[in-house]
Parts: sequence; structure tokens; C-alpha cells
Amino acid sequence: MNLNDSEQIRKKLEEEYKENCSKINELNKKIIAISKNDFETKVICTLAFSLIPWVASIFFMPAIIRSGIVPLNMIQPLFVGVPALIGITVEELITRKLKYRERLREFSTSKTEKEKIEESITYEIEREKLKNANKILKKNCDDLSANENLINSLSTSYNITEKDVDERTKEEISDSIENINNVLKKEQQMIDTATTKNVLKEKFWRVRDKFNKVSDVLIYGMMGGVMFMMLYDMPVIYLNQLENIQFQASFFEIFAPLIIGSLACGSYCAKKINDYTSVFKTINNQLGDNAISEFRDYEEDRQIDKNLENIIKDTSAVKLKLESEKQKLDYISEISNELQIHSDDEFVQMGHVESEIPFEDMMSFVEESIFEEQSKEQGPVLKKTLNPNKK
Repeated sequence: MNLNDSEQIRKKLEEEYKENCSKINELNKKIIAISKNDFETKVICTLAFSLIPWVASIFFMPAIIRSGIVPLNMIQPLFVGVPALIGITVEELITRKLKYRERLREFSTSKTEKEKIEESITYEIEREKLKNANKILKKNCDDLSANENLINSLSTSYNITEKDVDERTKEEISDSIENINNVLKKEQQMIDTATTKNVLKEKFWRVRDKFNKVSDVLIYGMMGGVMFMMLYDMPVIYLNQLENIQFQASFFEIFAPLIIGSLACGSYCAKKINDYTSVFKTINNQLGDNAISEFRDYEEDRQIDKNLENIIKDTSAVKLKLESEKQKLDYISEISNELQIHSDDEFVQMGHVESEIPFEDMMSFVEESIFEEQSKEQGPVLKKTLNPNKK
């Protein structure tokens, strides 16, 4: 492979790399659009926008209490409900302003959270396949650079020349390309399978772990309960710090938010785990015999990473060989076409000369010339003719 071939191959690889990057960006937009319409994302945004008015209400609480506008027994529900309402309103306005729903409807028909999870994971798998394809292209370019450096270093001491035409025939190279294409297809299938397994491993490791499935429900439940209790009871705690104000709350009123928040967050976490488990089984069953285990296996996870890395390395070598063969075939085809065009031009030129003087006229002209020369040298020539009436 000379430098010119290397440059041509590099251009093809870079074009393919840019095309993959464009596809990756499109998939990223779809994944983001789905996440923006996810229930959990909406809840987090609502909570974030609610904290600002909640903090402001705590700051202005003394003035509000002394004014007598709000009864003491309505402090807790109002100082939690109003900020929550503001947070929901702001989140909804942003969703409409940025057209999150419209962006999702452009390409998706998913409605339930489970459908959104499955669609998002599918796009992530396709994105990872393209990223692995770009890893192969990147490695091909690095190998080409190493080859160019080698040629440049040798050319300083040796006169390196390339044969104008490859020793192999056009048919042999075509057969080679077909064989390499078949190998590359098998390698690509292996990469797709390994990529899918890797995404499943990365995205579903918690739901595949029995301990994490239980601990996540408990942790989410406790964190949600404690947070909701703090938000609900903080106004009471703050009121009791003020002079001339004593607000008494029952045991149930203090710990009811903890129970409600724990049940709500724990139930949501359990449903989310159930949805993720269902999506995992659906995608994993599509792999058939290559499906990974339902429960997490650390040794299997390490083997998945190792296999993917090895397949990418092998496929890189196959693809570079394929591009090299294609470049040789293009070069030979180009030389053959030039030779054919040159031969056709010569044939057309010869045909044009011959077409100016027809063959019969040329032979008649030659015969007449010979006869005239003989007449000049020998004098008159008597011709004997046959009488057709004589018997």
C-alpha cells in the first residue's frame, strides 16, 4: 500500500466516521427528548423549582404569621402546597415553551413509562453500535498513519516503488473482496451482539442484583419519607423558634409525612424496577442463545467487556484489509478503462482512414495503374475475345 492508496482509504474512513457522528447526534436528541418527558425527570424539575418559593416562604414566615393572614393550623399545608404548585406550573410552562412533548411525538408513540424505557434503551444500543464502529474507524486511521510513517522512514534510505498494476487479476481481487465482506458481516453481527450485551450489563446491573433490588426500594422509600417530612415539618420547627409563638403538633402530624413519603417513593421505585426488569427480559430474549444471565454474574460481566474489545480489534483488521482490496480493485479498473479507451481511440482512427477510400475502389485503382504501366512499356496490346455466336 503506497501513500496515495493510504490517503484515499483515509478519506473514505473519515467520511464514514462523520456520517456515524451525525447518526449519533440524532440518537442523542431522541434519547434526550424521551428523558425530558420521563416522569422521574418531571418530578425532579418540579421539586427543584419548588425549593425556591419554599425557602422564600420560610424567610417571610414571621411577617406572614404576625400579619394574621394565614391561620397557624394551615401553615404546614400552605407552606408545602403553594411552593409545590408553583414548581408544577413552572415545569409545565418550560415543557410547553421548549415543546418537549412535540419533539417526542415527532418520532415516538410511547405513552407508558415502560414503553419509554424500552425505546430509550433501544436508541442507546444503536448509539453504542455506532460508537464502536467509530472506534474501528479510528483504529484504522491510526494504523494507516503508522504505515505512512514507516514508508516515509524507509524512503529516506531506499528507493521505494510500487508496481503500476497489481499482480493479481481483477477477478481474484473481486473474489477476495467478497470473501472479506462475508467475514466482515459475521464480525459485525458479533459486534452488534456484544454491544447489546454490554448495554444490558451497564443499564440493568441493579435490577439483575437481588440485593440491590430490595435495598433500592428501602433506600428510596426512606429518603423520600425523610425529605417530605423535613419539607412539611420545617415550618413548625421554625415557628417554635420565634418569640411569643408556640405551635403544638401531634405525634401523628409530625411522622405522617415520613410514612406517606416513604410509601409513595418506595412504591414508585418498586414499579420502576419492575418496568426495567420487564424491558431487560424483552431485549435480552432477542439475543437468543447469546442472552446474558437474568441475575448478575461478575465473571460474565468481565468476559463481556473483554470479548467486545477483542472483536473490535479483529474487525478493525478485517475492515482495513477490505478497504485496501477495494482500493486496489478501483486502481486496476481505472487502468483497464484507460487502456480500453486508448484502444478504442486507435481503432476509431484506423476505421476513419479506411472509410475515406472504400476497399473495392482502392483495388480497382491499383489494377488500372498496373495496366497503364504495362501498356507504356510493351506498346499496344491485342486482346482476344471470344465470339459468343461461334460454336
